[in-house]
Amino acid sequence: MTQETAIFAGGCFWCTEAVFQSLEGVESVESGYIGGSVANPTYKQLAASPLEIVIAGTEDAVLMVESGGREISEEQMLEALAFGHEQCKQIARIQKELAAQAGKPQWAFDAKAGADPALEARVKELATAKVVKASFDAANAAFKKNQWKDAVTYAVPATDSPDDAIRAEAWLLTGESELKLKRHAAAAKAFEEVGTIPGADAAVRYRALAGLGLAREELKDWRAAADAYDQVATKSTDSALKQWARDRAAIVKARLKQPAPATKPAAKPATKPKGGQ
Repeated sequence: MTQETAIFAGGCFWCTEAVFQSLEGVESVESGYIGGSVANPTYKQLAASPLEIVIAGTEDAVLMVESGGREISEEQMLEALAFGHEQCKQIARIQKELAAQAGKPQWAFDAKAGADPALEARVKELATAKVVKASFDAANAAFKKNQWKDAVTYAVPATDSPDDAIRAEAWLLTGESELKLKRHAAAAKAFEEVGTIPGADAAVRYRALAGLGLAREELKDWRAAADAYDQVATKSTDSALKQWARDRAAIVKARLKQPAPATKPAAKPATKPKGGQ
């Protein structure tokens, strides 16, 4: 075992112990019904039992019940529940007695004590770029397989990249995936993030604006959609994207010129004749 593995294992052990020391004991008992309830029955006994039940609980309450079997009466089921809970209580009392006689004091632990800023910085220096690349590659692979939700999940770490270009592409990928998932508000937010990144590549920025236009259309925000399309149509160097944006802008602007649908006046509430008749 390496030193790193030993440290990691020790940390897991401490965390587990600390958690369980802060919780009330939870016990579990399996029982069957053979002329009466039987705790922890053998396989042979279970084969003859019309009921197999597992009960987990504390001294004060039953927390979980799993059961299966053949038809039994309500009285037998209630007896099995009470019996199982009683067994849990007995185990809890035994555990408390053992803890009183052989228990260890809880370890004092301060997560911030002994923190090494230089070590943390070095770990980030060595690991961040690798984590970002791995997550971004996974997001791209998921997107190509039409696994939109996975693409969003994998792209998240890459959106924190210190590299402007990678961060912008990660946000673009997130927006395009959200658009596929028809989560238009989330898509719009992701596309707008691309526009806040100074070092974003121009091609990525205009793809994000095109996506923002689509998201705003779906949200029926016609003016914002038209503005996004206009920016692509006038500034993008991609001729195909420019023409597409012009076409979309024309459609949206035509929509803006349409008069708002008239709303029917609310019906006047009927008035009752005097006398309440």
